[in-house]
Amino acid sequence: MALTGNGASISISGFTGTVQTIAGIEHTREVMDVTPLDAADFEEFDPAPLRNPGSVDVVYFYDSSNEAPLSGAAGTVTVTFPLKSGESTAATLSGTGFLSRAAITELNNTAKTMGEITVQWDGKTGPTYTAGS
Repeated sequence: MALTGNGASISISGFTGTVQTIAGIEHTREVMDVTPLDAADFEEFDPAPLRNPGSVDVVYFYDSSNEAPLSGAAGTVTVTFPLKSGESTAATLSGTGFLSRAAITELNNTAKTMGEITVQWDGKTGPTYTAGS
């Protein structure tokens, strides 16, 4: 059975909202060019010593009484994944981060107003993945 996102959630210090979408989670590692000047065939590369923790884009149902705290300090961020069959504890990705972007979609008569935020992992604590069990 394929795993869907149904049941996933995100907890952000200073903000709660009913989430519709949690975008893909990606960590990256830069590539360092270490090609010597006497190289004759291929460029040479090494992995950078540090990873970029990345960010997470979230779409939620906008509520004007619950503004996203764009000016807030970094706090704990936890993404909880859906429970897999046979699990009693869901997998999580947790660390510290802050909001780096907040937006409100268009206001119209035929659609719910949505909010969009970008959570930037600060890399100071995690993010750390914990498998479900």
